[in-house]
Amino acid sequence: LFFFAWLLVQLKIQTMDILQVKGVDCNPICCLCDHEQETVAHLCLRCCFAKEVWWLGHTWIDGLINIPVPGVEVEVWWNSLLQAVSA
Repeated sequence: LFFFAWLLVQLKIQTMDILQVKGVDCNPICCLCDHEQETVAHLCLRCCFAKEVWWLGHTWIDGLINIPVPGVEVEVWWNSLLQAVSA
């Protein structure tokens, strides 16, 4: 989990936009929602499926982790999450 979080903050998760930059021929649209380009921020924060996971997690742990705010960048979200957890 910590390694994935580190990759997430570094924007190193192999999403379609990053694979295309590396020359991989792939469909850039998110395969979960089929609406937007698959980026790290979309896949982990903005996709309707990710939002559902965040909502379920938020309710499951009684609101200890806030649901990501629409439009927030990954690094800003991560820093706010760390501040909330350490408070």
